[in-house]
Amino acid sequence: MGRPFSSYVNMSRALELYAIGLGLTEVQQVISQGNGTPSIRTVSYWIARFKEVPASQLYLDRPFEWHNMESYQIPWEAIEFISGISSEDSSFSVRRGKWIWRIHLANPGLGDIQVRDLVSRCVVLEHMELLGIGGKLDEKWKLIWKALGGDNSKGDDSRRSLRLLEGVYAVCSVGVGMVLPEWVGGQGFVSIIRTQFGMSVVCLQDPIPSGEIDGISITGGWTCLRLPDGDVPKFGKIPFMVMTTVAGIYVLVKESNVTRLSDIVWKAGYRLREEQVFK
Repeated sequence: MGRPFSSYVNMSRALELYAIGLGLTEVQQVISQGNGTPSIRTVSYWIARFKEVPASQLYLDRPFEWHNMESYQIPWEAIEFISGISSEDSSFSVRRGKWIWRIHLANPGLGDIQVRDLVSRCVVLEHMELLGIGGKLDEKWKLIWKALGGDNSKGDDSRRSLRLLEGVYAVCSVGVGMVLPEWVGGQGFVSIIRTQFGMSVVCLQDPIPSGEIDGISITGGWTCLRLPDGDVPKFGKIPFMVMTTVAGIYVLVKESNVTRLSDIVWKAGYRLREEQVFK
């Protein structure tokens, strides 16, 4: 049986950490996140292989420096796009910056989430090739090409947009007879459904006070999507909730499932696009 792909992802991340100067113990702690896997012995074996990687390749896994754009062979007009995609990762690497721009050139219509996901997959595959692991990778690269729309004769314009609303949302169950708290009804999407059993409220998570709130049950960590019209895509086994309004259909999925969702909706003929929070 082949090595699980998740271990290659960890090995790729370890290579990035090694390239910026972290030692054995530091790399193991970051990768394992405190659960002891992979072991020090495994990471030690990885680092022994990393030492065989040419310096010119390790350089690509060091932090991206904006003043070196020309030496990276990336045009200055790429700054706005790359900075937007990399805004969640202040220490992103040169290799990731180059892949961000390549993917954008290959398909400018991709949403930010899809670009980030494809960049991560390309970096892992490139590292696997460098380290000589994972066997033949042609099929995996073909999957990247398909995700870029390389087999879509109609072009990206044929895809309908599924809008990803900015921010993390919460679902709140409010007891019968309770008055809605002040933090409901601020910025972003808000849904209030009242029944004889109480109220269900969907709103941005940030304004909600920390700790328990009497009479209100709160489940956080949801991402909100807006579909302007039409039917809701099939999300496979990903749990979701649907709310219909005159402005379109809103769908909640757990934030942890967004990367999986990106692939699912792409295969269903949609593309994810980010939408800023509204007041």
